[in-house]
Amino acid sequence: MPRRVHNSVSAILVVELERVHTEAELLEVIRTLFGLSSADLVPLDQIDKHSRVPYKVYARSCGFRTTLELYVGQAPRTVPRTDFELAKALARRYSERVLGSPETDSNPYAWELVTPDGHMERVHEIPREDEQDDDGVVIDEQRISRR
Repeated sequence: MPRRVHNSVSAILVVELERVHTEAELLEVIRTLFGLSSADLVPLDQIDKHSRVPYKVYARSCGFRTTLELYVGQAPRTVPRTDFELAKALARRYSERVLGSPETDSNPYAWELVTPDGHMERVHEIPREDEQDDDGVVIDEQRISRR
């Protein structure tokens, strides 16, 4: 699993969605939410000098089941510039919990959990012993406050 760079405004946004989403479905939602054309979104392994928003989608076997990476350095202003903004938009659209990198924590196991109503809470990933690439982010559910 790729390690995140903690930065409040980054050219690379990484969010973890709780449920499984197909790449095609996720890209259609991203295009609709942020006013992008089909040509704007390009798979990371197919980019060229004209690519505006390269992306990578990973399916995971457990925990948060879909990882989305958006490379937004050349993206139009309609595209979020923080993991939290992207997580909030996707949580609301899909009515599910989404994880984004915290703006002020250098702990690689810390995340911001965003709920569909926009509530945000710091959570911690349970480190995996086997570190397989297809493992999803599993969070410590017992430390989440119950509102």
